Amino acid sequence: MITAEEHAHFMQQNGVARVMNTHRRGRCRREHLRAEMLRASQQPQNQVLELTRDNRAAAFKGDLEKYFKL
Repeated sequence: MITAEEHAHFMQQNGVARVMNTHRRGRCRREHLRAEMLRASQQPQNQVLELTRDNRAAAFKGDLEKYFKL
């Protein structure tokens, strides 16, 4: 099991959509991947946020609330 901090870091590195949508197949998946490629190409590459431990925990909690409607 990973800690909340590690999970938040992972979500940030990989993009939440990629984590949430690993099950997509076929046309749905292709369109999703294309949209994600577009989004990635429009963002500056080295935009890694240096987060403190507290911020990461808060970000993780926010992700949970957003995706699981807590």
